[in-house]
Amino acid sequence: MFTAPLPSVCSLKASSSRRCCLRDSPAHRLSTRREPCPARFGRRPAGTPPPSPASHSAVAPSRSLRMSRAMPRVPYKGPGMDDYVFVDLMQRLNKDRIIFMGEELDEETANQTVSLLLQLKDEDAVSPVTMYCQIPGGTYAGGMALYDCMQSMPYDIVTLNMGMAAGMGAFIVAGGTKGKRYALPNARFLFQQPSLFDEVNGPAEDVRTEVVNVLRQRDRWLRCLAHFCGRPVEAIVDDFRRDRYFTAPEAREYGLIDRVLEPKVKGMDASMRANL
Repeated sequence: MFTAPLPSVCSLKASSSRRCCLRDSPAHRLSTRREPCPARFGRRPAGTPPPSPASHSAVAPSRSLRMSRAMPRVPYKGPGMDDYVFVDLMQRLNKDRIIFMGEELDEETANQTVSLLLQLKDEDAVSPVTMYCQIPGGTYAGGMALYDCMQSMPYDIVTLNMGMAAGMGAFIVAGGTKGKRYALPNARFLFQQPSLFDEVNGPAEDVRTEVVNVLRQRDRWLRCLAHFCGRPVEAIVDDFRRDRYFTAPEAREYGLIDRVLEPKVKGMDASMRANL
C-alpha cells in the first residue's frame, strides 16, 4: 500500500511558527475581530458540553471510535402511493405533525422550525401540532421569533418537555396553547434572564446601549411569562431575579404547564409512582 511521507518535525515546527506569526499580526487581529454576540439566556446548563474550540494543529487529530449520529431512515407510504419509500426519521415525524426539538434554539434552528410550522399550516390549518422539546437554551432573537410564529398559527400547538428545558427552551414550552402544555415526570425547567456572553468592547455609550437593549428584552420576556402563568408582572419580576429551577409538578403549580404526564407502568399503582 502506498502511503504519503509524513512531514518532518522541523517542517511542522516551521509551519507552526509561521501560523503563530500570522495570527499575531495586526492584520490578522483586525480581520478576526468579532462583534458582540446577541443576548442569550443565562449560562449553559450543567451536563451540556461546551462547543469545542477550533484546532490549529498541523496534523489532523486521530479519529476515535464513536456511535454514528446519522439520521435513521424509516419506511413511509403516503396517500396515493403504491410502494413504501425510505425517508429520514424527522421527516416521517413531521408528516404526522410532530416536531422534535433537541438542540440549542439559535436563529438557524428557529428559522427551520418557523418554516416547518408554515408548511404544516398550508397542509392542514386545523389539526394540532405537537412539539417534543429538550432545548438546553438559545438566543433571545431566535426564541422570540419562534414564539411569535407559534402565536400566529391557526391550529393548537401542544408542547411537551421531555427532559431539560432551559432559558428560551423553557419559555417555548410555557408558550404553547393553554391547556395543552405538558411535561414528563422527571422533566426539569430552568429559567434564566438574558445576558451577554461575549465581551462588549467600545465606547461607554455603546456599552450602555447594549445593556439597555438587554434590559428591554428582559422586561418583554417577564411580561410574556406573566401572561403564561396568569400572575402579576411584579410577582414574576421578584420570582425570576435569579436563575430558578422547576420540577414538573412545581411548573404545573406555578402555571408554566397544565399537566404532568404520568406513564402507565404495569404492576405499579398510583401510590408506588408517587414514591419514586
